[in-house]
Amino acid sequence: MCGILGAVNYNIYESHFEKMLNTLAHRGPDDKGIFYKKPVILGHQRLSIIDTSSAGHQPMSDKDEIVWIVHNGEIYNFFSIRKELEKRLYF
Repeated sequence: MCGILGAVNYNIYESHFEKMLNTLAHRGPDDKGIFYKKPVILGHQRLSIIDTSSAGHQPMSDKDEIVWIVHNGEIYNFFSIRKELEKRLYF
């Protein structure tokens, strides 16, 4: 299970936040990421289970880098869901 850390309107330095995130390294030793833009800071320690590619790097954003998220979860039936979603795409 991944490790997630975040704060809003905080009074800590990014280096201190990284030290806090490092305490969660045992929750996700495969990757680490931090998004830092006042007043928000998000951190993620990743445990790769199904998708071991860099596409699962977090925090992740929309294409315009306006909305940022960290999450912990796995969609185990993603193969069947993907097929259904691909039917709805128009290129």
